[in-house]
Amino acid sequence: MDPIRDHYPPSYDNPFNGLDRLLHVSMSWTGNESTPSDDVVAPQTDVFVDAGHYYLRVELPGVEKHAIELSRQDRGLILEAASQATPDLAEETIRYYREFRIPDDVDVSAISAHLGHGILQITLPKAADKYTRRFKID
Repeated sequence: MDPIRDHYPPSYDNPFNGLDRLLHVSMSWTGNESTPSDDVVAPQTDVFVDAGHYYLRVELPGVEKHAIELSRQDRGLILEAASQATPDLAEETIRYYREFRIPDDVDVSAISAHLGHGILQITLPKAADKYTRRFKID
């Protein structure tokens, strides 16, 4: 029993419903609950939402744009990336892998991403409400 959530009557659009769904999207894997192998890291990810978009902010330090692969499989968004090993710093290559479940209200044809300063920002625009339609009355 949650005293805050239970306070709202069932007919009220509970503001926590969207937050719960968003957290589920950001924290869930579409497949296994672990990374594919022990030498792969799940990157730190923050999720933000506004009226028209979901935003994933993924930390990928040392990763260049050409070393990132972002693909869609069913209702999942798959991120694979690798940092570049630098001989002068004796750093090893780090491989990143993460899967995100795409919410039903996302326009998958308009997903975009931008890399800057080690942060990959993925924008998932919400589709127009497919259940609301206005009809002309003659």
